[in-house]
Amino acid sequence: MEDIKTSCSAAGTAPHFPRRGTYRELPVPSATNFFLEDLSDDGPRHFLDSCFLCKKPLASNSDIFMYRGDIPFCSEECREEQIDMDEEREKNRKIAMKKALNQKKSSSSPEPKTIHVRACTVVAG
Repeated sequence: MEDIKTSCSAAGTAPHFPRRGTYRELPVPSATNFFLEDLSDDGPRHFLDSCFLCKKPLASNSDIFMYRGDIPFCSEECREEQIDMDEEREKNRKIAMKKALNQKKSSSSPEPKTIHVRACTVVAG
């Protein structure tokens, strides 16, 4: 414990850590370690290989209908169905956000109530 106090008491000095080997001393990996060609069907596929919605394979000589720049579809119908689903999801999200905001407003502070009073003169006779 005394060694720790002594080594830390000197201002401006840092503890010395021995250097480990440099990167130059590491073994050089062969090029075969960097390139692995996986031709199995289970591997990742190119994003234009199948329809995003129905997963139908896209033929190389057929039209591909794109949505949002990088989502492929086999037909206009599949694309329109996805657009409709996205619009419905966005609409529901906005409704839920409004509902949550209204609930937050109503639960955080009660709205002030206005009391209407009619001014009149009473004459006793």
